[in-house]
Amino acid sequence: MTKHIVVATDLSPRADRAVARAVLLAREHGARLSLLHVLDDAMPDDVLRHIQPRTTEHLERFAASAAKGLDYKVLPCVGDPTETLLDWVGDLSPSLLVLGTHRPRTLMDGLRETTSQRVVRLTNCPVLVVKERADQPYDTILAATDFSPSATAALNLGHALAPKAAMIPVHALYLPYEGLAGHSDQARHALHAAMIADAHTADAQWRAGHALPVTLGHTQFPTGGAWMQLNRTAHESRAQLITAGAHGRAGAHRALLGSLATDLLRDPPCDVLIARA
Repeated sequence: MTKHIVVATDLSPRADRAVARAVLLAREHGARLSLLHVLDDAMPDDVLRHIQPRTTEHLERFAASAAKGLDYKVLPCVGDPTETLLDWVGDLSPSLLVLGTHRPRTLMDGLRETTSQRVVRLTNCPVLVVKERADQPYDTILAATDFSPSATAALNLGHALAPKAAMIPVHALYLPYEGLAGHSDQARHALHAAMIADAHTADAQWRAGHALPVTLGHTQFPTGGAWMQLNRTAHESRAQLITAGAHGRAGAHRALLGSLATDLLRDPPCDVLIARA
């Protein structure tokens, strides 16, 4: 049950969407809401002194309008934006952290982590990255699954946030040895059939061994890269949310972020919820 939601905002239009979704979730679940805004302490002191009171006033007015009727508080502060956010998450221990999408930076995005990637990597708190407008509750959720505890936790949290939403599990099949199967259609078909059979067995064991939502549909097994298949399925199904584990079975170390989570956070097809087991 979501009892306390923290939403980080830089007062940009991207962050406004995150605030709107956080407010909608807080209303639906009767949760407390904290709105956090961090002024970067790398700015000159005279600039900070000038804009800090104005920014705080704007944040308070914005919160009073957006979160009217909710149990909320505003948290204006100064510091390194990512480190300060992580400190607050550690102190508050929220049920959910909500962020907007990052500002695209063609060169830098290929060289270093985005804020959401770093936050997900360094905290145990589930993170919801909001891309779309929060006009209504989620009604269709794609659950990226490799049948790992982390993916299962994300799926169940997605259901808790939107219990009436249809849930579509997606397990992408990547055929790593397809090139070694020769040019024979028969050989490629045999390889694909073997992987499909293994995936169906894993799916059956997963369903038998876990308490999963009753709204969970049949698992889809598209062939190809996970991000590409989720992106395609999200558009075809008009899903508003994708859930995924922070890491798969092979990369369960807390300091690691799985390749799918990394790709989803860098280029989300829709809203994305990342959680750990």
